[in-house]
Amino acid sequence: MKGFNQRERFALSAAEGWLMLGCPVESERELEAIGSENFDRPEVLCLRWAIAFRLKRWKDARSVAEFWCWTAMDSLEAWMALANATRESDGLEKAKKLLLRTAAQFPCEWVIPYNLACYCTQLGEIAEAVLWLNRALALDTSQRIQQAAADDPDLAPLWKILANEEPAEHLCS
Repeated sequence: MKGFNQRERFALSAAEGWLMLGCPVESERELEAIGSENFDRPEVLCLRWAIAFRLKRWKDARSVAEFWCWTAMDSLEAWMALANATRESDGLEKAKKLLLRTAAQFPCEWVIPYNLACYCTQLGEIAEAVLWLNRALALDTSQRIQQAAADDPDLAPLWKILANEEPAEHLCS
């Protein structure tokens, strides 16, 4: 944590700890020790976003994520934070559009197509969801997402349709 003084390093660690314990308000208090010259650092922005997101301050989370993306354009984590905050603050359509624009920037990452599959499923765009999920699975060399996808509530409608539990006309949307 180069550039942070000892008190700020401690505050960042404490803020992370409070957040892991599910105490975002305490985490937010710890960040008060961060000087203004370090407030736009990725480590701090990540925590500020996570705190706002946990507290369901969707617009704040989106604002922090937008700034984080602007200061760290090559950070996949920042763009995913923005997509998640956009989903909550402005809806699935806007989050999907954001990720569609972002996908070309991270062509080898599975997380963007995976989230696009989730968004498309929730929007009832099943054929497109299948394409995005297949892309995510092809990119995930560790095969971490196979089990996660099976248990993901965002993808539950997709599994029902593919298991023929719902009419097939959804596949043509």
